[in-house]
This record gives sequence, C-alpha cells and structure tokens, in this order.
Amino acid sequence: MSLVELLPCYRLCRSELKLRRTFRKIVSRNALAVRNFQRAAESDEFDLEQAQTFLNRRTSIRHRLQVPVYLSKVQVSGLRVVPREGSSLLVVTRDLSVHGVGIVHDEPLTEGRYLAEFDVMDASPVRLLLAVRWSRSIDDWSYRSGLEVQGLLREPL
Repeated sequence: MSLVELLPCYRLCRSELKLRRTFRKIVSRNALAVRNFQRAAESDEFDLEQAQTFLNRRTSIRHRLQVPVYLSKVQVSGLRVVPREGSSLLVVTRDLSVHGVGIVHDEPLTEGRYLAEFDVMDASPVRLLLAVRWSRSIDDWSYRSGLEVQGLLREPL
C-alpha cells in the first residue's frame, strides 16, 4: 500500500447555499462566542461606529469567533482535494464569514491552499478549502492572516 492510498481524499463542493448552511452551523455551535459578542455589544465599551466599519468593509458579515482550527496544506486536482502529509498547523480564528476567515498563528503561513477543520461539537468536523490572501507578522512568533473560502469539503472519497 502506498502513502497516497493512506491519505484521505475529499470532494470539493462550491455551492453557495451549502457554504451558508455550514457557516451558520459553525457559528451556532460556538454559542459561547456568540454570547460574548452580544455582551460586548450591550456594554458601555462597545463602539458602534467601529463595529459597523468592521462589518461593512466586506461583502458578507464577519462574526468575531475565536476557536482553534487545524490547517493542512493540500493539493487540489479538479474536485479532488488531498492533504499533504506533515503539513498540519494549529491556528486560532479571529473572525469568520461565508467568504473568508481571519486567523492568528505562531508560524509563518506560506501561499497556497489549506484544509481547515472546524470542530462543531456534536457533529462530524466541518472542513473548508481556504486560500491564503494575505499574511503578515505581528511580532516575533506571532502572525495574522486572511484566507478566502473556496469551498466546502465533503467526506473522504
């Protein structure tokens, strides 16, 4: 048996409706993050103008969401997506929208495409195909990056 046969292979789905449903699933399953955002909105420290700027700069609403996510570099061939061995990286999300994910991480992120695996508690993990759009160093061993959602990954073939 070759190494390629051991790696899972995922099907890429680019349906906007399925992406929106998946996005809602990720946000709703992280109820604590949503409650924290609501508490911040009700506090005296909440800056409505800053929040509107944060939300309106993009084509879709971004939700502040801080959850750990595993990223794995992938090889894409048509609708087949195969993770590369040994390329897993643990990151923390900053915000999430239907079209993109903001992350913070402690290792440089190279250009390319990544599989992001979100744990949604009581269901199987949600996997998205993401492409790096920008990445910058914040300070020593701390980086911030923006990734574009390119599709939803279905169970291994």
